[in-house]
Amino acid sequence: MTVVDLDSPAALDWARTTLPATRTVPTTRGQHWIYRGTCDSANAVQPGVDIKSHSQYARWLGPGTGPLADLPAAIPALLHQGRKEATPPPGAGVASSPRPAGSWAAEAAAGCRHTPGYLHTGLERGMRKIRACAESGAGSQTFGVARFLAAQHTRCPGPCPLDEIGAQLVAAAGSVGVPTEYAERAVANGFARALSAAMPA
Repeated sequence: MTVVDLDSPAALDWARTTLPATRTVPTTRGQHWIYRGTCDSANAVQPGVDIKSHSQYARWLGPGTGPLADLPAAIPALLHQGRKEATPPPGAGVASSPRPAGSWAAEAAAGCRHTPGYLHTGLERGMRKIRACAESGAGSQTFGVARFLAAQHTRCPGPCPLDEIGAQLVAAAGSVGVPTEYAERAVANGFARALSAAMPA
């Protein structure tokens, strides 16, 4: 099965105009749309939209209502589009939101030293912390999560997927009402703080 996790009214509107109707389950913030079939998993493929399938889990909230539809081609296509947009150009160094030119580059090596599983786990935990601040403090939490995650990459040769991580943090903040510009600033400042702490005096 694949679960499309819709966490906001805007995400629900997007699903209703983009995806075929299928079995739905109410959640605390929106709905789960369940499809027959599997694909890769990814968070924040659209603002407030997560795809839970291969190597992912979704919390059981009941059997839902409506007939179960086959997984539409639009979901794998959306995942492919997100990966293509997030791929940094060769030789670009570590990808991060606004940074001083060359400040994340290491000598002559290339590549992030973390496994995809490590990156995914850290991002998931950070996004859960942000989404837990639905009443207040989501902007500050976004800054803290961005700073922590970026700090994990200060010793990587690069490139590291910080642009993609930052975009997903912004989407998580947006799902609990943080304006996009404010969330982007919080992420950029968090990345910059991690960088400045890692630079030698």
